Amino acid sequence: MRKMRIIGTLLLVAAFIATGWGMGITSAQAQTKTTLKYAHGARTDFSMHPASLEFKKVVEEATKGSLEITIYPNAALGPEREFIESLMMGNVDFGLTTNFTLSNLTGIPELLAFDVPWLIGDKDLYYRLYNESKAIKTIKAKLEAKGVKLLGGGDIGAFSILAKKPIRKPADIVGLKIRTGENPMVVDVFKTLGVRPVVVNFGELYTAFQQGVMDGLYTTTPLVHMTKTYEVAKELTQLNNAYTFALLVMNLKKFNSLPKDQQAAIVKAGDAYTVALRKASQEQDVRVIAAMEKTGVKFHSMTAKEQEPFKKAVEPVWKTWREKVNPEIFDEFQAFVKKNKK
Repeated sequence: MRKMRIIGTLLLVAAFIATGWGMGITSAQAQTKTTLKYAHGARTDFSMHPASLEFKKVVEEATKGSLEITIYPNAALGPEREFIESLMMGNVDFGLTTNFTLSNLTGIPELLAFDVPWLIGDKDLYYRLYNESKAIKTIKAKLEAKGVKLLGGGDIGAFSILAKKPIRKPADIVGLKIRTGENPMVVDVFKTLGVRPVVVNFGELYTAFQQGVMDGLYTTTPLVHMTKTYEVAKELTQLNNAYTFALLVMNLKKFNSLPKDQQAAIVKAGDAYTVALRKASQEQDVRVIAAMEKTGVKFHSMTAKEQEPFKKAVEPVWKTWREKVNPEIFDEFQAFVKKNKK
């Protein structure tokens, strides 16, 4: 009998310890904490980082600390392609990537529809397509079939051309050597416009301008500022023809392994990331444009009327890429834009 009482007492003490009773530990503190890895390639002063911090904040608050997000910025876990590959293998939980990189790694060409120059153009329409279109549901399903969950997406800048002369009409870029990046669709578009696309490593852009290796740079407005190439070329034309989106993705197997309440918190945080990134991107644009103008840069944002000749000139390329991307998705994008464009 005495032996049974001792055993009962020991079991009761064990219960107290396990739940934290009598030790000043709350049940929330006693919960098992899961730490998740979140990777992106941007500097901490770039718009993607504050949006990532907002994601972390929402997740951790909504789960009362049972989920902890560790952010690895500035390519700390390797270049974008490497950490997204790691994400697909389950070694990284979250990552920020572009449509182009994600399309290459997953073999989903439909993602490239968002990158077609002059197809969508208007920033509001980009966000509406991500939130409302049937196409995005199709893309999400295809990504999940590859083990990737899309949680959110926001722009990190409009595409611009930095050159040593004003760019206002298609004739202004004919014959120019312009660094357009690696996207073959973008290369095709600019070849159609009479541009001579050149390959220049990102770290060599400044000297390439100085040495005449290139006459222009096609990239986002914030990246023009980041590379300091505006010091050697003073005409910056924001084309407003396309926007780079930073997609927030997660390893689907990891997402599915979490309790439903934690999954809901992550989905909620993905929406918060999208809102935060749009705000941070807008603020960043204002800041970097003002900073460049102070150095003598002449900034021009193209109007819808100015864009029309470019759009008409590249429509033949659309026909080719319509087939490569997915005719159904491409047509849906065009119909959505036609219906909703102001």
